[in-house]
Amino acid sequence: MICESKADFLKTLKELKIFKVLGIDFGARKSGLAIYNSEIRLAIPTEVFEDIEKNLEVLLTLIKEMDINGIIIGLPLKFDGSIAANAKHIVKFAETLATKAHIPTILSDERCTTALANTLLKESNIKRKKRNQIDDIVAACILLENFFQNT
Repeated sequence: MICESKADFLKTLKELKIFKVLGIDFGARKSGLAIYNSEIRLAIPTEVFEDIEKNLEVLLTLIKEMDINGIIIGLPLKFDGSIAANAKHIVKFAETLATKAHIPTILSDERCTTALANTLLKESNIKRKKRNQIDDIVAACILLENFFQNT
């Protein structure tokens, strides 16, 4: 099910003592995955999925194996808050994933997460080739950390 609000999404999770939420920084070529663990209140980088839509069954297996209780998918918005052109495609993917995974799913503003990830990696003196390999995972961590901040 796609949750309409952050409050609804959190309400379903708060019923659990400890929960894990998968964060997805959706990309056309590659998508970064991270997991937020409520027990340690931290987002942990997981992996990069090449063409996540073609590997949906693998993703569903990962969700089941890691006992994921919710999914947050980054929704690209423009700086004025309007939905970016590729967002409809991401909304459709989110609906498909939520239906197949049978767990609460929400779309969350991902403005600047990849840019911030690249800045952090660059400031850490990570070479460009390595940054390009892990920037989506770091962006997924930022997406989760931003979502759960002050909750």
